[in-house]
Amino acid sequence: MGKSKKLRTKKKEVFVRLERRVRVTFFLPAETTEDQNAVRKVIGSLDSQFVTGNITRFTITGFTHSGIPSKISAEEMMVHETRLEKEIFFGHWWSYAEFKGVPWTPRELVVEPVVFFLIDYPVFAEEWELDQVLQCLKKDIFSIYAEQGRPQEEIWMVKQDIYRYT
Repeated sequence: MGKSKKLRTKKKEVFVRLERRVRVTFFLPAETTEDQNAVRKVIGSLDSQFVTGNITRFTITGFTHSGIPSKISAEEMMVHETRLEKEIFFGHWWSYAEFKGVPWTPRELVVEPVVFFLIDYPVFAEEWELDQVLQCLKKDIFSIYAEQGRPQEEIWMVKQDIYRYT
């Protein structure tokens, strides 16, 4: 018998591009109708960066959020069931409002539906500049909740370096 012939396939080189980004994550309360309206306004504020065309080096190129729970009847749920009508995440934390004259003492355990946000910022600037952008975002969120009659004690944002391989 003849010699077996090895099939030679030409491998195509795949180039990997590495991008450094900064990922910001946070949860926003969404228990009441006012909270849910505030979450929608935050989403609208983030979306407006694309619509207005006011592009800066801090303009986000996209973001992700979990579903927004809503209070609807069982009949409406069957008719209008969508991914935005079910609670997905629940936050558990201690409220640190003043209690019995002692400031910053854990007062009560709060458990409520929350909406998760994830934003990736490109890294084009000094870290302190992005910190200022995040402070403005946080102030905007506090203002939006206050306008809805639901001022917040605190909103934690987590910022971390990530590396994206494309």
